[in-house]
Amino acid sequence: MNRIALSLIFVLSYFLCQPAQAQQPGLRLVPLGSSPPTTSQQARVTNAQALDTVLALPFWDDFSQPTITKVGYPIPDTLKWLPNSQNTRISTGLAVNPPSVGVASFDGTRLDGSPYSASENDDASDSLVSRPINLAAVAENERNSVYFSFFWQQSGNGEFPDSGDSLRLQFLTSQDQWRTVWLRDGGDSLSTDEFTQEIIQIFEPRYFHDQFRFRFQSFSRLTGAFDTWNVDYVYLNKNRSSANTAYLDRALTTKPTSLFGEYTAVPMEQFRADPARYLGVSSVDFYNLNIELQPVRFTALARDTVTNQTIILNDSTALSPVPVGLERRTIMANPLDVNQINLNAESLYLETEFRIIAGDTIANQTIDYRVNDTVRSVFTLDESFAYDDGEAEFGVEINQQGGKVAYQFVAPEKGLLTHIDIHFPSLNQNQRTPIQLLVWRDIEDSTGQELVLRSLNASATPDPAYNGFTSYELALDSIPFYVNVQDTFYIGYEQQSEQFVAIGFDKNTDASSHTFFNVSGGWQQNQELKGSLMIRPRFDRDLVDFLLDAPTDPVEPVKDVVKIYPNPTDGLFWVEGRFDLVTVIDLFGQILVTKQSVPGKTSLDMSSFPRGMYLVKVQKEGNITTHKILVR
Repeated sequence: MNRIALSLIFVLSYFLCQPAQAQQPGLRLVPLGSSPPTTSQQARVTNAQALDTVLALPFWDDFSQPTITKVGYPIPDTLKWLPNSQNTRISTGLAVNPPSVGVASFDGTRLDGSPYSASENDDASDSLVSRPINLAAVAENERNSVYFSFFWQQSGNGEFPDSGDSLRLQFLTSQDQWRTVWLRDGGDSLSTDEFTQEIIQIFEPRYFHDQFRFRFQSFSRLTGAFDTWNVDYVYLNKNRSSANTAYLDRALTTKPTSLFGEYTAVPMEQFRADPARYLGVSSVDFYNLNIELQPVRFTALARDTVTNQTIILNDSTALSPVPVGLERRTIMANPLDVNQINLNAESLYLETEFRIIAGDTIANQTIDYRVNDTVRSVFTLDESFAYDDGEAEFGVEINQQGGKVAYQFVAPEKGLLTHIDIHFPSLNQNQRTPIQLLVWRDIEDSTGQELVLRSLNASATPDPAYNGFTSYELALDSIPFYVNVQDTFYIGYEQQSEQFVAIGFDKNTDASSHTFFNVSGGWQQNQELKGSLMIRPRFDRDLVDFLLDAPTDPVEPVKDVVKIYPNPTDGLFWVEGRFDLVTVIDLFGQILVTKQSVPGKTSLDMSSFPRGMYLVKVQKEGNITTHKILVR
């Protein structure tokens, strides 16, 4: 048997439904796809409404400020782009070395990942269409100075476009006809880790009308997230020339890496036991889009999203040496001082923020280049370990019945493992496919044997939420079968059928050295695919307290006890007891719902908010207690 550890194979829908034994054994990447949300879930306006808004020059978008839909999807800014652009994904993970953070990514799927068609033929897929722009207002003597520029990249962290796949740019004439002004074909000759800038003069009279529009359109396979193109930094203005390809802009190009080294989330009890093991250095990437050197300073901080306490990591620190023209650089913050965080807290949600002070301004221009000067990420100390950043770029599957995947973690403190949480991309094959969940003390001891601590039969059932996780309690018929773990342990699964099971895969973090698979009777370490599986061990604190009968809050008279139920909830829940005011906030500290107490029980409705964890603050006579509630 050819024991190639991993293969970068992107499969078609037809390929996905073939028996696993017919394929090369191992782990492999698969493009994402899912069932589309209902129309009511998507942020939409009608074309008629959209066309009522006509923009003036300049047009500029670096996709650092996307619109977020109600269900959490990042889409192009609806003030600049038409509704039929909403299937184009705004991503911070699919591009490599972009001009600024956030790009528009084109492939063969709708926004939510569902394929456009089951047909294997290449055809028009994603499109990005501007709102109308009034070019008729450009004076005759200025029309020869109107230029359109943008950056593009083939593949990046996405799937490679083949010859015959393409990306094109079109302009709309005054006769309402689309004309192609630029076309790029896929193929092996194009770099996958560099962006190329194009600049195009607009001089033909047929484009100078008050309903001018432009659009990018990709042609690809329509059966999944194939044939990826990334577009960034779109700029249309007058008073330009063909040499106008540098900008008075210094931009951050990535979101912050974790405060906790290779982990993005750590159980608070584990962190408290050995903070030095987990503390890391958060960093971002920076790019000077100008050709001149520019002094730059940066500030980095960590903010508790619940208490709003701010910890300054760097305060107006100068970059040294001074960045030269078109330079890329990684900016590293000082480590988090563990003495500045509350280790007695049950949980901490720390928003890491980087901000550069680089002289970007709107004083002498009409574009605010400062919008890409600040980036944020949230990292948690709560109940779970995580290597991933919570956003899947691809899926990974083991393509053989009986194949196993194991994921390594280290817990310095003994902990009671209660759940395994997995992000299953909503691919066609991920529909209640049987799997066996496994917890190992060791996947291969000194005698070559597996030391299995727990096994649980389950089915791969995608959570419908955007990048949602399906939670599996280690229980049988509601009887807990939790397991104590300490030091090195592994969680994972065994595939129980010939139907492939895809697991979410984050390409912006790298836990590849902690990933192992077994397709031939022996374990192999992942040495090919760089990224992190979206599988997380969870130590549910409430369940542990219940089982150990541990004291929680001080004993109060029964009449003063507040009861919140049901929890988890589908959206509607009640607060029962004596209190004055109840407030629901998200993990960023934003107040979502506030209600006064009413006789009996007070109802609160969270059904219009995204699924996830929220905080319920109950106030009585000036005292506040905080509770967690899960909306699922």
